[in-house]
Amino acid sequence: MGSWSSIQTSILVVEEDVIRDPLRELLEVMLPEAEIVGTRQGEAAAKARSLSPDVILVDIALKKGDSIDFIRTLKAAAPAAHIIALTMDEEDAYLDAVRSAGAAASVCVWEVREKLLPTLRGLLIPEGEARKTVVCVEDEVDMLDLIEYALAQHDFETVGSLGGRTALDVVRRVKPDLILLDLMMPDVSGWDVYRQLKANAETKNIPIIVISVLSPRWSEKKGLDPSAVEGYVVKPFAPRELVQQINQTLEVVA
Repeated sequence: MGSWSSIQTSILVVEEDVIRDPLRELLEVMLPEAEIVGTRQGEAAAKARSLSPDVILVDIALKKGDSIDFIRTLKAAAPAAHIIALTMDEEDAYLDAVRSAGAAASVCVWEVREKLLPTLRGLLIPEGEARKTVVCVEDEVDMLDLIEYALAQHDFETVGSLGGRTALDVVRRVKPDLILLDLMMPDVSGWDVYRQLKANAETKNIPIIVISVLSPRWSEKKGLDPSAVEGYVVKPFAPRELVQQINQTLEVVA
């Protein structure tokens, strides 16, 4: 199966002119083969009925009551569509109401770049059909790009978490087969990320391969037992070495 970004799907974007264009441009980069149509709120229900899109992406930075009713209206207009609500309010009660109204998922407007991609992936790729998925927790964009390119050549799907702060949420959303974890990160260290992952019932059994400039001996001195992770790769590394570690861990034939 090719990269999930090549999937052909239709997405209806419901936003006002202020941020509709940047959001559509972002989606066009994420899903270059997708049909992406924009509409305003007042025309959204009619457009949803006529297009029957796979996904409706809707900004609900409205009054709370209005936004819940609006989601219900969209769900009635296109029952088969996955509705993703862009929210500014992260209160649990409000998010529960958003999902009860018919939204399949919600993403905070301030975290669109970090969270929209894995959310879309989870909705558009049926379970069991996707390639093996690897979440890479790394604070350097160049390293993320290198790892994504290297793994793509071996039929792995890579989702990046830029820094440790968003790592747990990305892992919980993507539900990857394996995690690549950098240790030396300025916002939240890899050791802290490791402890959070192992303390959470949803993520504790996902295998982890550490990628670090630190040797295993130094990691042990800092409080991370190298034997507690499934693999350890020291930077700089050859891409082939990383792929071999992943294949060995996942018991994939190279």
